[in-house]
Amino acid sequence: MDKFANQPWKKPQFELKTFFGQIQHVILICMPATEELRLNSPETIILASIKNCPVEHHNDLDMHYYRNVDGYMEIIDIAAIQCLVGRVFDCGWWTIIDQSGKLACTEALEG
Repeated sequence: MDKFANQPWKKPQFELKTFFGQIQHVILICMPATEELRLNSPETIILASIKNCPVEHHNDLDMHYYRNVDGYMEIIDIAAIQCLVGRVFDCGWWTIIDQSGKLACTEALEG
């Protein structure tokens, strides 16, 4: 993410950041071979339109909470999606169930 995305006169300064969003559409583009784009053979591009879930807080287990999916819409390369997560609604909040973070290490103990 560019720290200065809203300040176009500044040189971009990128930092890693985790985003959560809801996939709205998957877009498939079939590009023919063309010299103008330097494509020697046909290529398929897959994009996703994602509505950002503005996370409002998280707990010690790295569980993230939000109220509404009213964030901005963004078109991204589908390869940028690192994992799929679930969500649970409770007491007016959506809780993101992400097993790629701290919860990925949980193990069932045999008794």
